[in-house]
Amino acid sequence: MGVKGDQVIFFLEGLHRNSDYWGTDVDTFDPDRFLPEAVEKRHPDAYHPFGAGIRSCIGFRFSLKEATMVLTRLYQRYRFSLKDKNYQLKHVETLTVKPKDLYVLIEKRPAGL
Repeated sequence: MGVKGDQVIFFLEGLHRNSDYWGTDVDTFDPDRFLPEAVEKRHPDAYHPFGAGIRSCIGFRFSLKEATMVLTRLYQRYRFSLKDKNYQLKHVETLTVKPKDLYVLIEKRPAGL
């Protein structure tokens, strides 16, 4: 247990790869981890994509809503597929953590679908 004046380091990358919260294969891309029933079962502090505490992003709620709207509109109009069907996820870290050499092909959906 800490004492007054102790510093705490919040290691987000470790938290987001903790097998207690995410299962044994934490580096596998699995969007089902974010289905409402999966989120309900997980500890509420297991995922902090925009930081935490006084250093968290003040616009994170807006950015999540904005991303949802943009992705919805894009998905309505286009089909997406990976350029390399055998792509294996690798990360590169700059200001943020992002996929390395991930290329997506975009095809316009036929009208009326």
